[in-house]
Amino acid sequence: MTKTSSDMTSPTFLAPGAPDVDSSKLRGTVVHPDFDFEDSNVVLAVTGSPIAQTLELYMEPTEIEKAEIENSTKTPGAVTTLFKVHVFQISRHSDVLSNMLGRSETVGTPTCTVDGLPVIELNDDPLDIFNLLNLVYNSDILPALPFRQETFNTMSSILRLAPKYNLTRLAPIAKRRIQEEWPREIDGWDRNEKHLSAMCEWNALVRQTDDVEQHPGEEVDIIEPCAAIRLGTDSGMPEILPAAFYHLSRLSPIYDRVHRSQNDLVGYQRSQSYWLDGGRSADREILSSQDFEKLYIGKGEIRNWVEDFMDLGWKSEHLLDCSGADLECAAMSVGWRIYWSREIEPMIVQLLCEDGMDVLEWLRSTQGRVGEDGQLCSGCCSQIREAIGLARKTFWRSLPKFFGLKRPKFWGGLWKEEAVNYGTEVSVSWQTAI
Repeated sequence: MTKTSSDMTSPTFLAPGAPDVDSSKLRGTVVHPDFDFEDSNVVLAVTGSPIAQTLELYMEPTEIEKAEIENSTKTPGAVTTLFKVHVFQISRHSDVLSNMLGRSETVGTPTCTVDGLPVIELNDDPLDIFNLLNLVYNSDILPALPFRQETFNTMSSILRLAPKYNLTRLAPIAKRRIQEEWPREIDGWDRNEKHLSAMCEWNALVRQTDDVEQHPGEEVDIIEPCAAIRLGTDSGMPEILPAAFYHLSRLSPIYDRVHRSQNDLVGYQRSQSYWLDGGRSADREILSSQDFEKLYIGKGEIRNWVEDFMDLGWKSEHLLDCSGADLECAAMSVGWRIYWSREIEPMIVQLLCEDGMDVLEWLRSTQGRVGEDGQLCSGCCSQIREAIGLARKTFWRSLPKFFGLKRPKFWGGLWKEEAVNYGTEVSVSWQTAI
């Protein structure tokens, strides 16, 4: 677990009355290279885990910086990160920080200075402060990078810092972005899946290209669900939890490369093949025991739902009004039950054999395949497709119940029945359409 600065001891140069110091001579202290502006007029000091150790995406510490960290007298692994920034840029996003920075400018003799600049010590996670500054200074770039873990981490930091620093302008932007990537409506989920599928195909191309001269570029660090689960639980965003838990449920741990030793040849080759094909991963180590309990209960409930769905073909009364005799409809004998048992049930059995079942994708693809072999009349095809489509919507609306979550407001979107009588649970299901 990453330690925040509240767990650390403040460095001596931040003590009241300390003389001005040269940042290049401080031990256990690093000036972040992305925020070291020559015309800066204030320094933000945050003590905690080094940002380079927290996120591989950023610059690795130099050998000198590593030595400074190792020789630090503070808590092992802790380092004070200095951000040399501009008062105006920070103040316009937070009245709390504006007041803090304003006091540092109006005081005749600053409490402490580094490189001649007043220092404000913040008791936050250094990575959260970095992400806040990154959004403040690069707000024109980050919104154009959807479904990236880097963007999600930035927005998560904003939401964690928002209550403390009253980030009234940034917090709504961050919340909306995260809600769009972990949606409440199935239509939003489907749109995201198309985008993410293209990103996975790109990653597969990158990972399978060994020729440096023909290399297409860098792979995309796609969002993973565990960070979303922790954020939704800790920061009061229950509306993102069902989608995040469902996505995690369809990622089988047997494909995790992190836990596969090359001594386990079969397991290693399986996980390596999955990764080369653009497979997505999950950082399960950050989950709590309660999260794991919800996950595995949800996977069991999903499996039970699929087993109930298998009986759909035996509840049809379409036999009574099938008019496809002239088309030699296979359903004319005993309804489309035979078609269901011969064509659909084997696919359901195969789905149940998988550890990570992607039920939503399976239902979508199955709905499109019905009737392709010409065995059913148009009436049968229409009915079975309608039933599968309703089943898919019902499955999505059941996700909170599967994982033992409180049903978020407007989960699944407002159906016509709910719009008329909001607050009443809709009883429409796929079974009533048969």
